Amino acid sequence: MKVKICGITSKIEILKLIESGVDYAGFVINFPKSKRNNTLEQAKEIVDYAKESEIYKTSLQSENSSHIKFVAVVVSPALEEIVAIEAAGFDIIQIHGEMNEQILANTTIQIFIAININKDIDVNNSIKNMDSDKIIGIVFDGATPGEGKTFNWSEYLSFDRQGKMFIVAGGLNILNVTEAILTLRPDVVDVSSGVEYDNIGKKGKDLEKIDRFIETVQNVKIDLTK
Repeated sequence: MKVKICGITSKIEILKLIESGVDYAGFVINFPKSKRNNTLEQAKEIVDYAKESEIYKTSLQSENSSHIKFVAVVVSPALEEIVAIEAAGFDIIQIHGEMNEQILANTTIQIFIAININKDIDVNNSIKNMDSDKIIGIVFDGATPGEGKTFNWSEYLSFDRQGKMFIVAGGLNILNVTEAILTLRPDVVDVSSGVEYDNIGKKGKDLEKIDRFIETVQNVKIDLTK
C-alpha cells in the first residue's frame, strides 16, 4: 500500500516524508483559496532542496525501495501552467476540475485525475475517457478537497479502474484509514488534514502524526481471496 501526503509547504516536511519512505508528496500550487497553497516558485524551492539532500540521493541508490515522487496539485490548469510545472522538475501533475485537451497532446508528464465525489457524480462516466497512458492514476476525493471530509466509501466498491492506480483521499486520518483500505482496496491512500496539528492555529504537518499514519497503513492486512 502506497502513501501520498498532500499539502506540503516546508523543507522540514519534505525531508520527513523522504525519511519515512512516503511514496508521493503533494504540493498545492497556484490555488490561493487553500491554506496549503504554494506559488510554483515556492514549491520548486522545496523540491530542489529535497533533491539536493543526502537522504534523497541515498534513496535513489537503494535497491529495496523506490524514491519519493513529487506531485503538483492544480485546479483547471492552462497548458502554459502545466508546461512550467513540468519544467520545474515535478514527476506528476494531479488535476482537479477541468483538463484542457491540449495538455495530453503537448506534455509528457504523468497525470493523476481527481474526481470530487458528491451525490450527483457518475463515476464511470467521469472516467470513461481516461485511456491515455499519460494518465496513471485516478483520485477519489471529497466534494471539497482539503476540508477533511470523507465520502460514502460503500457506494464506490465497484467501478472500472481502467488499469490505473486507484488513489483514495478525502478526510483520511489515523482512525479511519484502516477501514478505507479494507473497504475500497486502493493502491494509494492520500492524506492532508489528517496529519496536521489539532491546534488549528498551528500551521503545517504534525510529524508525529505522519509516523502514526504510515505505521497504521503498514499494519493493515488485506485478504486478497475475498
